[in-house]
Order: sequence, then C-alpha cells, then structure tokens
Amino acid sequence: MAETIELVRPYAKRAERVGGPGAGQWMKMANQIAVGGALIALCESLCFAEKAGLDLSQTHELLGGGAAGSWAFENYGPKVLRRDWSPGFTIDNQVKDFVYCSEAAKSIRANIPCTDLVRSLLAEMQSEGKGGLTTAALFEKLCSS
Repeated sequence: MAETIELVRPYAKRAERVGGPGAGQWMKMANQIAVGGALIALCESLCFAEKAGLDLSQTHELLGGGAAGSWAFENYGPKVLRRDWSPGFTIDNQVKDFVYCSEAAKSIRANIPCTDLVRSLLAEMQSEGKGGLTTAALFEKLCSS
C-alpha cells in the first residue's frame, strides 16, 4: 500500500488509505456529491446576485471569504465572473460520475436529491450540445430564465 501512495503523491494533494477494497471508489463518489452541491450553490448564489443587481466580483469576494467559501468558489468562481466555459472538468465527465453516484446510492439506499438535481441540469446542457464545457457553465443554465 505504501508503494501505491508514493505513486499517487506527485499529483494528489493528499493520498491515504480509506478502507478495504473499493473504499477509494466510494470516497471518490462522496467527493463528487460534495462538489456537485458546492457547484450548484456557487452558480445559484452568483446568479441570484446578478439578477439582484449586485456586483459579481464583490459578491464572489465577500461570499468566498466567509462561510460560503469553498474550493468551488475559489476555482470556479473566477470562471463564472469571466463567463469562461473552457473545459476544466467537463459537463460530460461530471454527468458520467453522477450516474455512478446515483447507481451506488440506490444500491445502499442513500438519498442524494441535490446530486440528482445537478445531474439533471447538466444532462440538459449535454443534450443542448454543451457537454464539452466546464461544469461552471451551469451558471449560464440557471441564469438563462
């Protein structure tokens, strides 16, 4: 196990054993669920702020520096502010991961309604030909109505 961890260290912020066989896959799905929630919170809050006439840069700075701050705010927030939908982690990849999460959740009887909502919204974007965009483009979907 130590050899595997050493192989992962160069590209991982953190590398550690999380349990027996398969536990790493469950952990990755838990991470994807958390990221999906953070993503929709970021996009929804910035869309709300924009429609309320607030300055988005200031909103991003203030929210990101408080309790709403997260990796998503720090990394996807600037892309939203620039309307830069160039791929980072694509909608196609996120939907694929969310399908795995939904199937796994059913198998253990876990309820993941927020993840299912984000997956549904991103799947709509896929059907519109936007699957190659970054997931932060969800902002555009939420603000278009």
